Amino acid sequence: MTIKNWWVNNEGQNLLEEGKLPDEIVLEFLWTNTFARRDFEKIVPLMSDYERARLEKLVEDNPYIKKQMPDPQVMGDKVQSNHNRAGVRLNLPKR
Repeated sequence: MTIKNWWVNNEGQNLLEEGKLPDEIVLEFLWTNTFARRDFEKIVPLMSDYERARLEKLVEDNPYIKKQMPDPQVMGDKVQSNHNRAGVRLNLPKR
């Protein structure tokens, strides 16, 4: 039986097991992908003690991944909005 989980490939292999994916890739997926984060929380408790400890330490050492990466479009819109509200400042000579 295959577990339906973002971290399990079509062959039923858990990609979070050591050696399947580099830690940097796991961290990137956790930071950028909502489904990866959700399924990470589901699958880690089902793993061996060694793997669970390794992954929990990885998350502990990189606390930023607990937050979702800001959407680049939203960030760009915020910057543009700040520019639009800033107004125009002129240094006119006093009369």
